[in-house]
Amino acid sequence: MFKEIVEKEISTVFLNLKEFAQTHLINGQEKVCVTEQITATEKEPNTSGYVKYEGVHRSEKIIYIEASELEEVPIEGEILYFDSEMWIVEKVTEQDGLLKIEVGGNRSG
Repeated sequence: MFKEIVEKEISTVFLNLKEFAQTHLINGQEKVCVTEQITATEKEPNTSGYVKYEGVHRSEKIIYIEASELEEVPIEGEILYFDSEMWIVEKVTEQDGLLKIEVGGNRSG
């Protein structure tokens, strides 16, 4: 009973378009999700193992989405297209039907 209540809250509150969620393209399909941009100050410096180049910066974000929204759960190392930008899946966790997908990639500018 409790699990069903939590799953309902995910879609009616957290992933509600009138509250926190937005529609984004994930691998070319419109999906309702919540995103969080991760800034460099929120992570330990240079722990990612990536080499820094001038004009290129590391960008990371977290995507929260209902597991039932995706045909397949992404796996670590897989390419994921989010709003037509290519990202690398770094970590995926699931709790009570909600996926937390951590992605990263190099960006210029």
